[in-house]
Amino acid sequence: MAGQPDENHDRVERIIQQILGSDRMRESSAFSQRSYSDEPILRTGADLQRERAQQRAADRRAAASAHSRSEFERKRRAREAAYRQQGEDEQRDVAAWRNAVAQRGASATQGSPARQDQSAQRSQGAQRVATSTWNWLQDRLRAKENVIPVKLPETLRQLRALEQSNDADGHPLRGIRLFLQQARLAADFQDNQPLVGTPRYRYLPTYQELSDRELRGYFTWRTSWRAGTAYELPYTYAHLLASELVNNIGPGDELAHFDELRRMRQRCEELGTQDLGANLLLDLNRWVRDFVIYYGLDPKLATTEDERAYAQAVAALRTAERAVLCQESLRGLTPADSPQTLPTDAQLWAAMGAVSTYPLDRSPFFREHPDEAAAVGAAVFRKLASHCGKRRKVNYVDGLLGPEESYQYTPFLGAPFVEDKDHGQVTVRLTACETVSFRFGRWNIKRGYERAARNRELGKLLRAIDQQMRADWQYNRPLKERELPKYLRTMIAKESAAVHERQVEAEKRKITIDLSQLKQIRTAAAATREALLIDEEREGYVPGMEQATQPQPAEQPQLPGMETSYARKKPQAKAPLAQAVPAVPAAAAVTSQPAPPSHNPCGLTDLELQVARRIVASEPYQDLLGPGKPLESVLVDSINEKLFDEIGDAVIEFGDDGPTLIEDYADDVREILGS
Repeated sequence: MAGQPDENHDRVERIIQQILGSDRMRESSAFSQRSYSDEPILRTGADLQRERAQQRAADRRAAASAHSRSEFERKRRAREAAYRQQGEDEQRDVAAWRNAVAQRGASATQGSPARQDQSAQRSQGAQRVATSTWNWLQDRLRAKENVIPVKLPETLRQLRALEQSNDADGHPLRGIRLFLQQARLAADFQDNQPLVGTPRYRYLPTYQELSDRELRGYFTWRTSWRAGTAYELPYTYAHLLASELVNNIGPGDELAHFDELRRMRQRCEELGTQDLGANLLLDLNRWVRDFVIYYGLDPKLATTEDERAYAQAVAALRTAERAVLCQESLRGLTPADSPQTLPTDAQLWAAMGAVSTYPLDRSPFFREHPDEAAAVGAAVFRKLASHCGKRRKVNYVDGLLGPEESYQYTPFLGAPFVEDKDHGQVTVRLTACETVSFRFGRWNIKRGYERAARNRELGKLLRAIDQQMRADWQYNRPLKERELPKYLRTMIAKESAAVHERQVEAEKRKITIDLSQLKQIRTAAAATREALLIDEEREGYVPGMEQATQPQPAEQPQLPGMETSYARKKPQAKAPLAQAVPAVPAAAAVTSQPAPPSHNPCGLTDLELQVARRIVASEPYQDLLGPGKPLESVLVDSINEKLFDEIGDAVIEFGDDGPTLIEDYADDVREILGS
């Protein structure tokens, strides 16, 4: 107990020292923050140079901003001055036009009182018409554009006179009827008035809306366009010419007018939307299609190759899906409703690639294994069609591309056009999925899809098939796995594994014969045969030659009751070599000259030569074959072997129609055979 106060004292001292130490650390930290947080200890020349560069950049930005503000103000003031000047010019032109109208009215009032009353009535009617907003604006613009008078040719004066005439019923000519009469009147008119400026943009223009100067400018431009020398395509002029063409007005027949419409569309595509208006190209695309339908031209002229291929692919998908629904009795269908012609796996696979965003030809695995990929893709598609038919309200193809739709449409919408052709009942099949019909005075379109675009969801499915098949086939260029619903992943893995297993089983049963090794085999066999010969055989002695001259025992007749099958199966004794090779003395055999070479090319026998010539000429040769003759396959293999040294490859291959000549070697084989 004596040492306890000392221990307490030491503990107190340690606590005090800890408190003081923590205070010193806080003071030093505060001093450091006050001393070194604002400014670094050392400032190098690089720091000063960087600060000066930043300051100069800030000064330049401030100067540029001030200059841009002043430039903007200058341009704004210039625009305001131009607008004020334009307004003053328009007011001056309108005042001049009103004075001219007043003077003409005053001169017309001179004469009899009745004439003065009529003139007053006309003046009041003109004033009432001029008070309307649209006519007043149109007259004001015409007055402004006709400050310099334009002399109109006789045809154009007649065209203007139609604007003040009446139809057969006594009603004033207006709108589409006026345009059609004016267009037919000036269908062949040509003008050479120099073009001045660009015509003012007008939406759905007609001749009546053009000023005299613009009217002559249009016919000058149309003359140059028909001659193929016009480069520009002003919207107002182009729309007028297209309106004439859709009404089949102008030189040439319907096909010539259709070619002119297509030429205008192509020119629009080349120029883009600059100075053409936002809707000219859109109108031309619709009118080209409507022209083919309305005037009964070839339906292929209304669509492109890509559109027809896309529609054909959609039709294949819908046919395959309907077959699945009919087979499983879904959506109220029965097996009796199944389509008669079904697409193959390859056709269905190609259709999936044409509709999806994943290009099949870009995948190296799909290029190397087209049949396996088609089998897996077609199986997955049928599984998905069945899945959607059972568990979803919308079919699989409808979910991808939208349902089939049918709607009414008006041909040449936006053009001054009147239907005056008696069509009766017409049905035009534009593509495999698009049909246009005319029934009871109405046009209707039926399409097999709602969205004519490549589908991204189907592209994801094809990529997942590519990734799974590469993994199953252990392809050296694998793909990364991406997110996909579990049921789709399971479906793809199952079908890919099944196709891969079938391929492995087929490879096990497959026998491959390498015909290129036949020459080496013959060489080795000849060397072996030479090694087995004895000295007597090398000198020309053939064993059994002395027995060749002895009479052979007569063949015993077959007794009744003996099995004929044994007689047929009993192998016939081979003729001795002495019968094939005449007996000659050994000395004569050594000194004899070699036999003259055969006259047939490449050592072909007479039978092989005849068969080869008939195959080359695509003529039947079966009459040359028969009992005692080689088999067809053996004969063709012998011909290929004998021609291999000259050609370097097999020249005859077996196809569905039998042996055929390979076209790449046709000329060489004919030269060798002399045929």
